[in-house]
Amino acid sequence: MKLRPVSYLWKKKPQEGIQLGLIAQEVYEVVPEIVNVSNEEGGSWGMNYMGFIPILIKSAQDQQVLIAKQDQSIEALMDMLEKLEKDVNQVQEENNRLR
Repeated sequence: MKLRPVSYLWKKKPQEGIQLGLIAQEVYEVVPEIVNVSNEEGGSWGMNYMGFIPILIKSAQDQQVLIAKQDQSIEALMDMLEKLEKDVNQVQEENNRLR
C-alpha cells in the first residue's frame, strides 16, 4: 500500500497534542470504503481506522504465506548446496588421487 504515516497537530484542538495518522485524501485513493468525506465544500475528511484491521490481518496472512514459500525455497537451496559441496569434495579427492 502506498500510505504515508504522518504526525499532525489539530488546529481546533491543539491541547490534544501531536497525533499520528494518515492523510484521508491519500487513503481515499487506496481504500475509499474507510474514508468519510464531508459534503460541505472545504469540509474535513475523516477515517474509520477500525476499517484497517481486516486489511492489516489479510496483509499479515499474505506475508506469512510468502515467508513460508521462501522458507521452503531456502531449504531446497540449502539441500542443493550441500549436495553440490559433496560433489565438489568428491571431484577434488579424485583429482588429488590422480596427481
